[in-house]
Amino acid sequence: MLAYWVVSVTKFRLKLKKYPNVCWDEIMRIAQAQVVVTAEMDTMDGCRVSVRQSTEAEEELAAIYGLLDITDNPKVVWSN
Repeated sequence: MLAYWVVSVTKFRLKLKKYPNVCWDEIMRIAQAQVVVTAEMDTMDGCRVSVRQSTEAEEELAAIYGLLDITDNPKVVWSN
């Protein structure tokens, strides 16, 4: 149910902003270029540190993010 809501709201908001192609398959094709990269390492005191960051959004995806008022540069996450 949640996935259906996300798809429906995304398509509706893009349609309101006059985005030319609100086909979900096309939106997902464009979004596939952005991935999350995780780097992990062990510290000298035995802890594990993970750094996660997404790659930079390409121009078309950044435009979609802008229309949806979503940041195209999510924050880095550190964890032990």
